[in-house]
Amino acid sequence: MTTTGSAATWTEAEDALRRLISQLAAVDHHLRTGTTGLHWRGPAAGRFAARTRNRHTELEQQQENLRYLVSLVRAAATTQPHPTTQPHPTTRPHAKTGAGR
Repeated sequence: MTTTGSAATWTEAEDALRRLISQLAAVDHHLRTGTTGLHWRGPAAGRFAARTRNRHTELEQQQENLRYLVSLVRAAATTQPHPTTQPHPTTRPHAKTGAGR
């Protein structure tokens, strides 16, 4: 990815999001593996089955949201600032790079 500003920051952000996506996928996989073939019994059988389905759905939605966030990070990393954009007057230069925060 070609970046402006601090390429390492954008790369780190994308890598961190991808790790989170991977962790959620692992949790979902373990949940599916652990509940496959179970026969829910008793008065709460429907509730347990519904909660498990809901958790699968939540994990899938969280992964999809993080994938979308990765696409936004990529877009932000490759976006050129508008030529008339000036730093805010209260922005101090970063100690190591000299760039504004």
